[in-house]
Amino acid sequence: MPPRSKPRAALRGLPGAGPAARVLERLPYSRRCYSICKWHTALPPQAAATLAASGFTVREGGEADLECMELTETWRGCELYGQWLRDGRTLLLLEEAGRIVSYVWMDFHPEFAIEQVPEMRFRLASDAYFSDEAYTPRAHRGRGLRRMTFIAELLAAREKGYNYLVSYFISKRAMAEGMRNFIRTGSAPGVLLKQTHVLQLAGFRFAWLKEISKDPCVVRIK
Repeated sequence: MPPRSKPRAALRGLPGAGPAARVLERLPYSRRCYSICKWHTALPPQAAATLAASGFTVREGGEADLECMELTETWRGCELYGQWLRDGRTLLLLEEAGRIVSYVWMDFHPEFAIEQVPEMRFRLASDAYFSDEAYTPRAHRGRGLRRMTFIAELLAAREKGYNYLVSYFISKRAMAEGMRNFIRTGSAPGVLLKQTHVLQLAGFRFAWLKEISKDPCVVRIK
């Protein structure tokens, strides 16, 4: 059973809860908030030189690379990643001495959905793309690899003509860390656009969207 600490706070914002919260708060629940943000892909001139001097190799991955990726630390696996490749997503790899040390997925389709909230879909502006599953295995952390991967990603996106990167975070902590990583690349600070809230309550699921900004870069269509 999920923890029931601060039950009233967990129900705050649920549409139509009102006085019923006194009853609902006694039921098992969980709540998640997914924050959708955007960044400009422009980087200072020295960013490309920093990546070139790092000694890491950057390339697009394929099906043969999936078994070489350290997937045991994530809840996703080779089957899902293989489907992403077949759907046309781009796997960008950062390698050191032929070993994959960090990676990120880039989706250039005009629409996206947060995997945990598939009932909501969003349309992207023509110069924006969706970035998902940026990951560095624990064994390779602490060396600034995320910064190098982000630089590689933004350079690749810029080369393809995209001005904005859109992604999401599963927690406030993850968002704060992600924002810091992007700033370390030399890019402009990210902008919080929307928050998708999901509440699981006694077997029922409620999802709603909070618009932080009316930015046309991301528009809900479903």
